[in-house]
Amino acid sequence: MTVDLNTTSRLAELVDDKRELVSESGIKTRQDVRKLVNVGVGAILIGETLCASYSIEDKFRELFEPER
Repeated sequence: MTVDLNTTSRLAELVDDKRELVSESGIKTRQDVRKLVNVGVGAILIGETLCASYSIEDKFRELFEPER
C-alpha cells in the first residue's frame, strides 16, 4: 500500500467545507501536520507514528506544540 498526503490535497479540491475532511494516514512530522492544516482539513488521525514513538507525549508535542 502506498500512502500519499497529496491525496488529501487533491480530495480537498472536491469538498465545499474542508473542515469535514479527515486525513488518516502517513502523518509523521510537523511538516506533514502543517501541510494538512494549510489544506484546511478539520482533523487528522495519527496512530502508527504515536504508537511507534518512545514517548507518545513527546511525539505529540513535536507534531502540534507551537514553535517558540
